[in-house]
Amino acid sequence: MKHYAMALAATMVWVSAAHAQETPDAELLNDLKGYCLELAEEDGLTDAAEKDAYVLNCVNEELEAEGYAPISSLEN
Repeated sequence: MKHYAMALAATMVWVSAAHAQETPDAELLNDLKGYCLELAEEDGLTDAAEKDAYVLNCVNEELEAEGYAPISSLEN
């Protein structure tokens, strides 16, 4: 019974880790980019490099909250 419980716990950890590495689909990424771009504009960011960094960070925070793996670039 003890081995069964340990195996079950290990499987649950593996499934959680696999889900956290799931790649978001293009529609979700586009929605998040639009949302984060609106936030950047509301915050008054005008410099392109600052805006891109802000949007990338924002998108990755939203992805993390949803259990997805982060992205390294805003390009699809």
